[in-house]
Amino acid sequence: MSSRRTTRGTKRRRTARKQPARRPTLALTLDQWLDLLGLFLVLVALLTFLSFLSTQGALTGWWLRLLRKIVGWGAYAAPVGLGAI
Repeated sequence: MSSRRTTRGTKRRRTARKQPARRPTLALTLDQWLDLLGLFLVLVALLTFLSFLSTQGALTGWWLRLLRKIVGWGAYAAPVGLGAI
């Protein structure tokens, strides 16, 4: 007799492979996406309005310069326009 082991009658155990962790998906409806967009635009309008009150900060100064380059004198109407959308 041979000292070899045979695997004929034995069942091999398979190690369970770990499934990659699933990322949670954002399943939002169109209305919810539009609500988030509206909230973002209102926050940008608020930031713009507050930037006109205090132009001393680095962020507010940069934001107003960018806005004036893009829309010129319309920068003063931008908070109203962004908030109304």
